[in-house]
Amino acid sequence: MADDDLDPRARLAPARALETLSLDDLRAYEARLQGELETVREMMANKQADISAAESLFKR
Repeated sequence: MADDDLDPRARLAPARALETLSLDDLRAYEARLQGELETVREMMANKQADISAAESLFKR
């Protein structure tokens, strides 16, 4: 396993040359990003809930 496999930043898509995209392409790209952002926020909430549950379990 390469070290890059463990680095979440290495898995991010490279930046796009947005100035080359049409207005319709930019809108479609924005919609995809919004969907991904929603997924990220849900994942963060789930992970925070897991952390909170673990903390409350070990505080007893």
